[in-house]
Amino acid sequence: MKRVSLFLAIIGFIVIGSLAIPHIACADCSNANIHCNYRGGGMTVATTTFSMCWSWKYFECRPCHGGAQWGYFAQWCNSNYKGCMNECYGCYVNQNLCYDKQGNAYLINN
Repeated sequence: MKRVSLFLAIIGFIVIGSLAIPHIACADCSNANIHCNYRGGGMTVATTTFSMCWSWKYFECRPCHGGAQWGYFAQWCNSNYKGCMNECYGCYVNQNLCYDKQGNAYLINN
């Protein structure tokens, strides 16, 4: 009987811990404010906000959608704004970091 109780207690701690850890890590991921920039340095077509989630695979905050790929910013911009003409990059607001549709990073001069 003691073995069964100990086993159930261990399983309970594992389950509770596995549910709590991702939520703790996710709480640290803030939203990303992104400019949809035509050709990554030109005109800003739109500005939008993306939810960011903790990725255990990459061990950092990544876009919650689009398979946690950096290219998701640009892909979303190009799919949702005609002004992009399929040539927008997703650029962080107030930073000089942009991503193209393939997820390649570029530093731009503002």
